[in-house]
Amino acid sequence: SRGNLFVANSAGSDSITEFAAGATPGTLKAGTIALTGGGLSEPYDLAFDARGNLFTSNVLGTTITEFAFTPGVGIAPGTFGAGIAAATGLNSPAGLAFDASGDLFVGSYDGGTITKLAVGATPGTFGTGKVVETGLSTPAYLAFGPLSSAPVPEASTTISLGLLLTLGLGGLIVSARRKASLPR
Repeated sequence: SRGNLFVANSAGSDSITEFAAGATPGTLKAGTIALTGGGLSEPYDLAFDARGNLFTSNVLGTTITEFAFTPGVGIAPGTFGAGIAAATGLNSPAGLAFDASGDLFVGSYDGGTITKLAVGATPGTFGTGKVVETGLSTPAYLAFGPLSSAPVPEASTTISLGLLLTLGLGGLIVSARRKASLPR
């Protein structure tokens, strides 16, 4: 909501860089902070919860890292605490998405599963994860479609660059690598 851009730096640096939005629309200032800690191991996907906390999946590990937002500090970049391990025991977590209730869904790249984590009121307090979907092929990115009260876009299925993306209305959207060729 502050207009800043966050980038997960996975190849070797294990950090997250924040770029402050520039005064001119469409411009960014130089990266102003690198978020580290909390067991970052090839950070892959980023998601914000309703409180403004930043979460990243660690695809070469078994954890989700949370960077707690510090309210009341203003709009300056770098208003996040040190990273803490917010969830553990996952199998190469990749995709992240929050639903309308504030629960975090995690796609496990190597596990082929989607796990639901109930978020607590305090940063880093997840309930026990529950696997809600199995048998997927490397779920990499997750997103929730619009709620039924939102304008309804046309549903579609798109296949490009080896990724399979199925869109559903009001449901979970999953992107995964295609293992088998599809009929033409």
